[in-house]
Amino acid sequence: MSQAEVLDVLNELLTVEQRRLAIRLVESTLFVSEDAIAESRLLVRMVDQSGQHCGRLVDVMLQLGGVPGPRTGDLDTAHLHYQQLDHLWPHLVADHEKLVATYRRAAERVVCEPQAAEVVGGILAKYQADFDSLRDAQGVAAHPAA
Repeated sequence: MSQAEVLDVLNELLTVEQRRLAIRLVESTLFVSEDAIAESRLLVRMVDQSGQHCGRLVDVMLQLGGVPGPRTGDLDTAHLHYQQLDHLWPHLVADHEKLVATYRRAAERVVCEPQAAEVVGGILAKYQADFDSLRDAQGVAAHPAA
């Protein structure tokens, strides 16, 4: 895989990170019941973590001589405003499963570039570990597809 192709993969991941459902949920006006405060904190932590991952992806792109491409937010999730967090949790888990699958495919694609492989692999490991937090938060059976 050429360096330009590796940069394309990193740009794809940056787009996926910036369009995560968790980010949209934090931006939305969600109703968080007293029982869902812990889940709300987990959601905010996931968004903060995603911001850190975006920074790592951009850093490695710049080190490899690339630049982040233009992107837009996910407008298809506008209907999620004014919802209860408890009702949105299954959507969040499904989005997380897609995210892990995307990072797994990307990890295979950038294996030839050590810096990119390290960053993508590290982010993937964190996201795989997040499944335990998601399960603990709501008892949702969150198992990423292999």
